Amino acid sequence: MTNEVSKTMTENADYKEAAEAAAEAERNNRWKTAAALWMNAYFQARKDLNANWANNRSEYCIKRYKEARHA
Repeated sequence: MTNEVSKTMTENADYKEAAEAAAEAERNNRWKTAAALWMNAYFQARKDLNANWANNRSEYCIKRYKEARHA
């Protein structure tokens, strides 16, 4: 396996790990944590589709966090 392929696989694994942790935090209504994890996934993403998804999820979690604080 070339270094380039190995690096790409590692980066994709980093995105997947961050996204899975963020989704778990969302399921547990841990909005602030989920937002931070989604931003981590955003920075790990190598595909625009994944980066956009992670950014949108982070914004959603920030919104939910603010709503929960004012409830």
